[in-house]
Amino acid sequence: MFHQAKEYDRAIQDFDDALKIDPKLAQGYNNRGLAYHEKHQFDKAIADFTIAINTKPNYAIAYNNRGLVYGDKGDCDSAVRDFSKAIATGAKLAEAYFNRALCLGRKAHYQLALADCLQAIKLRPNYGKAYWVCGLSYAKLARYERAIVDFEEFIKLVPNDPEGYFDLGLALTKIGKHDPAVTNYTKAIEIDPSYWEAYINRGGAYSSRGQFDLAIKDFDESLRIKPNFPSALYNRGAAFSSKGQYDRAIADYNQVLSIDPSFELALYERAIAYLRLGKRDSAVSDLNRISQTSKDPNLRQKARSKLRELASQIIR
Repeated sequence: MFHQAKEYDRAIQDFDDALKIDPKLAQGYNNRGLAYHEKHQFDKAIADFTIAINTKPNYAIAYNNRGLVYGDKGDCDSAVRDFSKAIATGAKLAEAYFNRALCLGRKAHYQLALADCLQAIKLRPNYGKAYWVCGLSYAKLARYERAIVDFEEFIKLVPNDPEGYFDLGLALTKIGKHDPAVTNYTKAIEIDPSYWEAYINRGGAYSSRGQFDLAIKDFDESLRIKPNFPSALYNRGAAFSSKGQYDRAIADYNQVLSIDPSFELALYERAIAYLRLGKRDSAVSDLNRISQTSKDPNLRQKARSKLRELASQIIR
């Protein structure tokens, strides 16, 4: 009861008392470990889950719970080992497959993560979050149409989670369906008005539809919530440039580069804006910098092509 009410200190005291009476009570160590985990006392939680496992070697839930703690500590390798041990007990624990999928996704093993999500759904057909992680895995594998199916199923099962709408919007954007993408980003914002990433993405979708004023409004709102975020500034600069407001675009690109000098796209787009304003020397300076120092071969080639184009104009 205390554990469910988040009275973790009192719960720990009760588990202490129970374990004094029965030091071999595996469930007591597991439950005290859960309370320590909630208090972010990770080492104590791991110690309790380990005792629970030593006391009851096939304790799948304790392996799963210890794996969660390792995951929260950023030790995905240890987490995956524990989730695998939970699965190996034969307990058919859907959570173990789901949690292993999350860790595998963090390690960019998307095909393996997908297999685990599908197994979790097989064990628990209404496992909403598993559909979400399946969708994320499909998206990382560039299988956007399939990702959309899973995000839609996740939304049916968990209709009030803004991430489902956000990720559905992103997948729709990837296949050029900007109208439904806007609808889904809007739903994410309705659920969570502070969701600044959704404002950025909706602004990008508006830009793709040529609705630059609406895009700029969304980028402004994102920057109000998350000031000086480079991606929002860059995208707002691109929208200003599309409207022919090159001075305002350059101001945004300048701010991006002051925050993140390695943001090479902002440097390239600033060069293009300088050209639109007839500031050739400033443009050439930016293009030379990209052509000489960029780590992106495509962008480097793009800058060199633009420099050759400018040189040919002088010769003519």
